[in-house]
Amino acid sequence: MGGTRRLETDQPANLLLVCGTGTTECHGWIESQPAQAIARGFRISSGAVPARVPYVDWTGREWILTDTAGKEPAAPATLTVSLGPRRELGPPLPAAALAILDTLQRSTK
Repeated sequence: MGGTRRLETDQPANLLLVCGTGTTECHGWIESQPAQAIARGFRISSGAVPARVPYVDWTGREWILTDTAGKEPAAPATLTVSLGPRRELGPPLPAAALAILDTLQRSTK
């Protein structure tokens, strides 16, 4: 998340170098596929704690960036959603939406 004066934006846990420009290679993919980029941890909300949001590298492994400019394997997380009394919500959510919900839940713990 660029374009802000918030100090945590420039902390190591919020910085990940990707190849390309905003329209080419990895950076282009992140910009053109926002839902997938959120699900993989390449884009996070401004209210998230960057050191708590895992990203999925191109091999499928999940990592947490640290404030010491390192990375460590992400702990497996479980998604718990409480909707109150059971009711029909319509068709099941697509996998990308579930991944986004999972990432958002982990980022606010």
